[in-house]
Amino acid sequence: EMLHRAKNQNREAVVIAAGCYVETDPERVEKDDAIDLVIGNNRKSEIGTILREYLENREKQRAYYIPENEGAYILLNGEWNFKYYDADYKEEKVIELWDTIPVPSCWQMFGYEDPNYSNVSYPYPVDMPYVPDNNPMGIYMREFEIKNKENRHYIVFEGVSSNIELYINDKYAGYSQGSHLQSEFDITDFVSTGKNKVLVKVRKWCSGSYLEDQDFFRMNGIFRDVYILSHPEGHIKDIKVGTENNKIIVDFEGNAKISLYDGINLIGECNADKKAEFIVENPTKWNAEKPYLYKLVFEYNGEVITLSIGFVEYSVNEESAFCVNGVPVKLKGVNHHDTHPKNGWYMTDEDLMYDLLQMKKLNINTIRTSHYPPTAKFLNMCDELGFYVMLETDIETHGFISRGYVGGGYDDQENPEQWPCGRPEWKESYVERMVR
Repeated sequence: EMLHRAKNQNREAVVIAAGCYVETDPERVEKDDAIDLVIGNNRKSEIGTILREYLENREKQRAYYIPENEGAYILLNGEWNFKYYDADYKEEKVIELWDTIPVPSCWQMFGYEDPNYSNVSYPYPVDMPYVPDNNPMGIYMREFEIKNKENRHYIVFEGVSSNIELYINDKYAGYSQGSHLQSEFDITDFVSTGKNKVLVKVRKWCSGSYLEDQDFFRMNGIFRDVYILSHPEGHIKDIKVGTENNKIIVDFEGNAKISLYDGINLIGECNADKKAEFIVENPTKWNAEKPYLYKLVFEYNGEVITLSIGFVEYSVNEESAFCVNGVPVKLKGVNHHDTHPKNGWYMTDEDLMYDLLQMKKLNINTIRTSHYPPTAKFLNMCDELGFYVMLETDIETHGFISRGYVGGGYDDQENPEQWPCGRPEWKESYVERMVR
């Protein structure tokens, strides 16, 4: 039926397994097996209702670090121009009158819609991958300055709900979704020396919203840090650090001088290309009571990156006890939501640290990040203060239990297609969120 309609309307079309018909440029579509390729509506927008990769121009997920050298980090938090529409199709071609809004924030906390809470049920009719035609949208815009055009420049969004449609200097620069996951875009070819403009379109819902039915107040906007990173050409792209007995093993994309510190004492140094190893005699182990950390410093062409590393081993003994460094440990934990009475989902560094310090006072040693990843800084704080972390990704779909069909509840083996996780076309959407 879909193909017949497409032929009758004389349009180029792509039909994916979920049955979504959309107009598209077939040259832009290389995959037809990932449901998150769909924005989540079937109307034509400025860039067309296209079937596109949900990671369009987005960088591969990497380890979290911010270079420490001067000029490497440009924080874009602050007042942004803002325009709210109660439906995205009402967007004006030229916005004459802007409001302003602080970033990070949630637009519901500033009078654009009312906050709403839902535990299980989705806040819209369930018809995956579609979302309502009246899909609210916020448009954010501000200027920023680039001083060293010879470097490579990336813009990083730590958290945006529900999606990011990115424009740099009025040119389309990328798309991503996954509200509580980091999105990074290489904007080197879009910027010039001096003033530049970033514009972000954020829709209330997208196809990814079907994977984000967490039980919390439903909010939207750019609710975590936004910043630009300026790297030298040939910079380090990713770093993986692990331990094995008394050995530190480093795998990374690039080359660098690497220094290992125990406190202020330099205990190891090498020039490395992609791999490095350090032996630490009688290393001090990390645990929640004594969270001892070593420091690795990477230097390349003026860029400086510092990572913390702890020696810790987790295991289960013959009595089924969870062990840290061979010692049985009781986990005394809490679930942690990013929640603030005035800021909604946005929590400052001070807010996060306050929560953790209160937990320490109450002898809590474990945190479950229910039900999504926190900002990466929160995990660094946990390393430094001493917390075991059960890290969840940005997936929650329990609202499908409310559809009223006759089945086997959450563990429904007879009707798996009733759940997105039971449909093959959603597999890539699930897996990429786990990878990120």
